[in-house]
Amino acid sequence: MTFYLNREMGINASNGARFWIFFSMIFLMIAIISVIYYFLFKFSANIKKGFETEQTDTVIEGFKSLKIYFIITTILSGLILLTNLLGIISKLIQ
Repeated sequence: MTFYLNREMGINASNGARFWIFFSMIFLMIAIISVIYYFLFKFSANIKKGFETEQTDTVIEGFKSLKIYFIITTILSGLILLTNLLGIISKLIQ
């Protein structure tokens, strides 16, 4: 059964490693996106609860979560821009 599925998916010994690398990258991207949305949801929930109960500590915790969200997204955006810039430079050098 496994051999049949591997053959149908086009996976053989040479590109089996590529399949697992691709699968790992997809899993990593899902994990990163989940962490980002966790902090965004935590911000939303704390701000809403803080405004409803008029507790400044809860509102402050919400803004801390928003700060972490912005830090993570800024770092990821910077890495993506740097990767694109390096790709452009490598094409210009060739």
